[in-house]
Amino acid sequence: MESGQWLDGQGRPISPNVITYNPLTSDFAVAQPEMALALFETMQLLELVPDVNTYEAAASACTRSKQPERAIKIVFEVF
Repeated sequence: MESGQWLDGQGRPISPNVITYNPLTSDFAVAQPEMALALFETMQLLELVPDVNTYEAAASACTRSKQPERAIKIVFEVF
């Protein structure tokens, strides 16, 4: 296994994508909003296209971490 490689429940390698990132981002948005925002930024660096769930989680993380201006910026990325 390569360093940083993701594995499924059967130990098979999987490629990170919006489907694998969304649950992580959503869960971290509640308990660790800064981690959720770091995941959101990582997705962008990997050129993964966020969906509405990703944007909602990132905006929620901004709100929880008291960054309303950043939340507005994220919401406007959708439009």
